[in-house]
Amino acid sequence: TTTVSKVDGKTISLTKTADAADANNNDGVILNLADSVDSTDDTVNVKLNSVGTATSANGGYDTLGVSSYETVNITANKSAAGAAANEIINLTVGATTSSINIDGTGNFSTTLGTGAKVTSVDASGLAGALVLTASAANATYKMGGASSTLTMGTTLSSKDTIVGGAGVADTVTATVT
Repeated sequence: TTTVSKVDGKTISLTKTADAADANNNDGVILNLADSVDSTDDTVNVKLNSVGTATSANGGYDTLGVSSYETVNITANKSAAGAAANEIINLTVGATTSSINIDGTGNFSTTLGTGAKVTSVDASGLAGALVLTASAANATYKMGGASSTLTMGTTLSSKDTIVGGAGVADTVTATVT
């Protein structure tokens, strides 16, 4: 686990990681970002440069912790060679995180941590696909530019708003009881 502090007003650029030399390909980097002074209107900017998927060797991130920020901006870009994958297995947000904005030329895949209070996930500026497992209830979700997948589990309610993206095969799944 690595913590980078005092990232207020800066853009943190992340690239591919090296996986541990074992049979488990999803034991990547755990990175926590922290601001220098926690206020009620903190924003963090993270740029992913074709970091790959966490289930392949040398790629993706296990966890990105951004719990002290109210707004999280993620840019998920393709590589120069056209590789589009950008996966963070767990995006750990705080109780005061309200907005996650995703854009860029690549794809983005993540799971929001349990108990997230996020009210807006906007990937309408993402050219690629959004693959999101969401635990936040009463939120607005906007899909990406390519066919995207939103998995709600048991949190889907009549207070959620889901806006399809430009993809021709957006998918939403939920457990309804």
